[in-house]
Amino acid sequence: MNLKELYIKWKIRNGKAVLIELEGAYPAAELSNECYNNFRFEEINCRCMEAFLYALKVQNPKRQREICTENGEYAREWTTEDWQKEQVLWWKGKELNRHSSDFAQLIKNGYEAMFYWSPRFRDALMSTEGKELLSCRMGNDPCKTVLTDQEFTDVLTELRESKKEEYHRHRGRYPSMWPNCVGTDEDYAGSSIYNPSLRRSESQK
Repeated sequence: MNLKELYIKWKIRNGKAVLIELEGAYPAAELSNECYNNFRFEEINCRCMEAFLYALKVQNPKRQREICTENGEYAREWTTEDWQKEQVLWWKGKELNRHSSDFAQLIKNGYEAMFYWSPRFRDALMSTEGKELLSCRMGNDPCKTVLTDQEFTDVLTELRESKKEEYHRHRGRYPSMWPNCVGTDEDYAGSSIYNPSLRRSESQK
């Protein structure tokens, strides 16, 4: 074990960092992409973030939608690594370059949707305030993985920091959608919690 690994273990043991993994204790497991943090994104139901990420490898919109509703293991079995040849992924029929800003924004939007739809994920993420988020499950080469470990933790950290004020202001008053799978994106459309334009309007009153 090298000095870097020892330092990481020290930070985790002393409550200064969280190593995100499904086998970990709260909140590590709840932040894992494999955790069943059901959410709805652009009119598509997703059982977990892992399924959504794997579905991006599939060009057929109908098949993609089906994969999103399954668990990560199933999604893994029904996708291939063919996308690596051209570095192209897909969402709802749209082609996206793996290294483009559009793709990066899609990923951020997906995690933001999960933040609003899944109380378990939302509360777990916000419980890590002041701690470094770490991951070692997804790989480090962006040409071989849909999301690298560093990209993953950067997205979560950015999401956490951007939602701190809102979370403390609205805690307990977020619209409840899951686990009963009732409601649609439109239920959030009239909420200033979810709609940025409404938040700006309210702040100007």
